[in-house]
Amino acid sequence: MVRAGEDTLRRSIASATDGRARARLRVELAELVRGHDAAAARDELDHAAREGGATPALTAAALSLARTMPPADRVAFIGNLGNLAKAEGKTPAPTLVAALADAQLGADRPREAALTWLGLARDQRVPVHHRRAAARRAVRLANRLDPAEARATLTTAAELATGKPRLELLRRARSLPGGETPDAGRGGRDNGAPPPAKETPVRAPAVRARPRVSPAPVAVLETALAEARAGRANRARRLGEEAIRFSPPGPELAARVGALDTALREGGFMKDALRLRRTHLEALDHGAAREALLALAAEAEEAGLGALAADWRADAGAARTATAAGPPSPTTPAGYYLAAQRLLAQDGSAAAPAQVLALLEKALAGHPGADAALALSETIAARISEGSGQSDQRKRESVGLDLLRAAHAAEYEPLRRGRLGRRLAETLEARGDMIGAVAVLEIGRAACRERV
Repeated sequence: MVRAGEDTLRRSIASATDGRARARLRVELAELVRGHDAAAARDELDHAAREGGATPALTAAALSLARTMPPADRVAFIGNLGNLAKAEGKTPAPTLVAALADAQLGADRPREAALTWLGLARDQRVPVHHRRAAARRAVRLANRLDPAEARATLTTAAELATGKPRLELLRRARSLPGGETPDAGRGGRDNGAPPPAKETPVRAPAVRARPRVSPAPVAVLETALAEARAGRANRARRLGEEAIRFSPPGPELAARVGALDTALREGGFMKDALRLRRTHLEALDHGAAREALLALAAEAEEAGLGALAADWRADAGAARTATAAGPPSPTTPAGYYLAAQRLLAQDGSAAAPAQVLALLEKALAGHPGADAALALSETIAARISEGSGQSDQRKRESVGLDLLRAAHAAEYEPLRRGRLGRRLAETLEARGDMIGAVAVLEIGRAACRERV
């Protein structure tokens, strides 16, 4: 079975025209042959690095294969992969560089290991946490380096550290031969020369800040009206509320607030208009304000702003009405399947297919009714696509294929996962995707071997 899989992958590699696809297939082939031919697996990974670059899958496979090699061979193998990534102008993966340094240390080459970690710590393209970890590893080997190299290592580590560790690293760097002494930064004042005279700084004359003059409320309301007409509803409402609180109540204020309220409503900003009216009611008497506030709460509820309506009724002294509690939100695959069934039972043929399908997509695996959920989702997906023409036939097939892939990826029960894998492979083969079908079958066989 393994030989048949190798032959299939080799034929797929020979027929593939895209370099990345060939590299992905070579990584899979290396995983198959490494058990009986490590040299062939190493060659396949080298070819994959040349054709597709140092991808995460290639890095993981290479590190797994390198663990079985002697230290010297491991250094040569990982170093070759890093050189291929540099030749392509890409940044080598930090895990790959760290593995190279570990291999050099295992091969009793501490100086090379320390310099490798130092290069990783200096690389600005690498995330900071990787650089700090590499600097700490390099500092541990600083006593195995030349003074200049050790000083560079300690200085780099100090640049990535803070607080007391930074000061300690700088102190160690200065204590090395050729380092900067503590008196070097004093400008040679120990030679008997008097210290230079301090220059008296020339201060500019103090400028008295001018008192800030607040604009008149009428001007603020005019600015708010212009902001509302320009579509900036939040700023218009805040300016209007500021002007209302600094203006005396009267017909003129009511007229200007009404004009701003109309502009906000015409722009579709109902919530800001209602909140502006709520601020204006603060200037009214308690009795008149209560009736107006209840009317404003009713208007907010009609606009779909139930939270605002409840708060304003409470401000007016009205009791809060209890709302009926809905069903709890599902959190498990079985719960999503039950929610989809409940929606279909409540609405029947009037249920929104897209809403039911969104619930079923989270219930395709992980519970006893997963097969029924998959069948129901395929039926609803076909119902959604019934109105499309022949040109959308491929799109309908893609929706069913996506559902099958999602169920196969989410399933953890071995028997059902194998059954879904065979069905997915048959579907891919029928669509002409032989490479995808072989990959699905190989993943299933690898999982079977791990269980055995």
